[in-house]
Amino acid sequence: MIRAVADTHTVIWYLFNDSRLSRTARITIEEAAAVGNMIAFSSMTLAAISLNMPVISRDRAIQASRLRTVW
Repeated sequence: MIRAVADTHTVIWYLFNDSRLSRTARITIEEAAAVGNMIAFSSMTLAAISLNMPVISRDRAIQASRLRTVW
Protein backbone atom coordinates (compact mmCIF):
# COMPACT_ATOMS: atom_id res chain seq x y z
CA MET A 1 0.00 0.00 0.00
CA ILE A 2 1.20 3.52 -0.75
CA ARG A 3 1.33 5.44 2.52
CA ALA A 4 2.32 8.88 1.18
CA VAL A 5 3.73 10.76 -1.79
CA ALA A 6 7.09 12.51 -1.40
CA ASP A 7 8.36 15.45 -3.42
CA THR A 8 11.87 15.72 -4.84
CA HIS A 9 13.37 17.53 -1.86
CA THR A 10 11.94 15.00 0.57
CA VAL A 11 13.50 12.11 -1.36
CA ILE A 12 16.90 13.80 -1.63
CA TRP A 13 16.92 14.92 1.99
CA TYR A 14 15.96 11.43 3.16
CA LEU A 15 18.61 9.72 1.04
CA PHE A 16 21.31 12.06 2.33
CA ASN A 17 20.07 12.14 5.92
CA ASP A 18 19.74 15.92 5.61
CA SER A 19 18.66 17.85 8.69
CA ARG A 20 16.19 19.87 6.58
CA LEU A 21 13.87 16.84 6.43
CA SER A 22 11.28 17.23 9.15
CA ARG A 23 11.07 14.72 11.96
CA THR A 24 7.49 13.96 10.90
CA ALA A 25 8.53 13.19 7.31
CA ARG A 26 11.40 10.95 8.44
CA ILE A 27 9.16 9.04 10.85
CA THR A 28 6.47 8.62 8.19
CA ILE A 29 8.98 7.19 5.70
CA GLU A 30 10.63 4.88 8.22
CA GLU A 31 7.36 3.62 9.71
CA ALA A 32 6.00 2.91 6.22
CA ALA A 33 9.13 0.93 5.33
CA ALA A 34 9.03 -0.98 8.61
CA VAL A 35 5.58 -2.41 7.88
CA GLY A 36 6.11 -2.92 4.14
CA ASN A 37 4.22 0.12 2.89
CA MET A 38 5.59 2.38 0.17
CA ILE A 39 6.28 6.08 -0.21
CA ALA A 40 5.58 7.07 -3.80
CA PHE A 41 7.39 9.75 -5.75
CA SER A 42 7.26 11.09 -9.27
CA SER A 43 9.40 9.73 -12.06
CA MET A 44 10.48 13.36 -12.47
CA THR A 45 12.11 13.06 -9.06
CA LEU A 46 14.40 10.36 -10.46
CA ALA A 47 15.12 12.56 -13.48
CA ALA A 48 15.96 15.53 -11.24
CA ILE A 49 18.26 13.40 -9.10
CA SER A 50 20.03 11.92 -12.12
CA LEU A 51 20.49 15.32 -13.76
CA ASN A 52 21.94 16.74 -10.56
CA MET A 53 23.89 13.69 -9.43
CA PRO A 54 27.35 15.15 -10.22
CA VAL A 55 26.51 18.14 -8.01
CA ILE A 56 25.02 16.00 -5.26
CA SER A 57 27.68 13.29 -5.27
CA ARG A 58 30.49 15.82 -5.13
CA ASP A 59 29.60 16.45 -1.49
CA ARG A 60 28.24 13.13 -0.30
CA ALA A 61 27.89 9.55 -1.43
CA ILE A 62 24.32 8.41 -1.91
CA GLN A 63 23.22 5.43 0.12
CA ALA A 64 21.54 3.42 -2.62
CA SER A 65 20.21 0.88 -0.15
CA ARG A 66 17.88 3.58 1.22
CA LEU A 67 16.11 3.88 -2.12
CA ARG A 68 14.18 0.88 -3.36
CA THR A 69 12.48 1.39 -6.70
CA VAL A 70 9.24 -0.46 -7.17
CA TRP A 71 8.03 -0.73 -10.76
